[in-house]
Amino acid sequence: MPRWRSLWVFFALLFVSGLALAQRDLGTVTGTVTDATGAAVPNAKVTITNIATGVSYDTVTTGAGAYTRPALNPGTYTVTVQAPGFQKAQQSNVIVNPGTPVAVDLTLQVGEATQTVEVTASAPLLQTETPALGANLNTSQVTELPLGGQRVFTFLARLTPGVLTAEPGARGAQGGDFSANGVRSTGENNFLLNGVDNNVN
Repeated sequence: MPRWRSLWVFFALLFVSGLALAQRDLGTVTGTVTDATGAAVPNAKVTITNIATGVSYDTVTTGAGAYTRPALNPGTYTVTVQAPGFQKAQQSNVIVNPGTPVAVDLTLQVGEATQTVEVTASAPLLQTETPALGANLNTSQVTELPLGGQRVFTFLARLTPGVLTAEPGARGAQGGDFSANGVRSTGENNFLLNGVDNNVN
């Protein structure tokens, strides 16, 4: 294979892998649009707007009334849905975090499109969009809360529900080892840095 072709393949793979890693820092809004009877509303226009920047992203619902918009920067969004013959529905203060999809289901009421129904909803008690267990830590938690007397990143994991300190007498107890949701701390934790293995055996 000519050298220039090898270089081209190398840079193409580097570009694709960079895009894949970037997706880990982005969030997703997904949901279902129905009418007052519970029937799906296909081809409804869904507009997702970043409140801080004003940037909007459009998508449409499928025949089953479902929609998904990935690759959203973390932030607070407004989700607006419009369909012919229905009032506009809107839900504000939708918080998008990296990695974890957030569900925004909206119900459209029959009426003029010039009318808007503002939906106020609290966070769901059960996360059904992903089987992963985890938490997102904000700047205040990272910079201000005590981390066991040392600035070791593994102590941050202990701020997450379901995470406990390592078992008594465990080799890495002083270094921040932890037990997550019942899994033993002795070699059972797997660390990734930007999607790449970051473990020391």
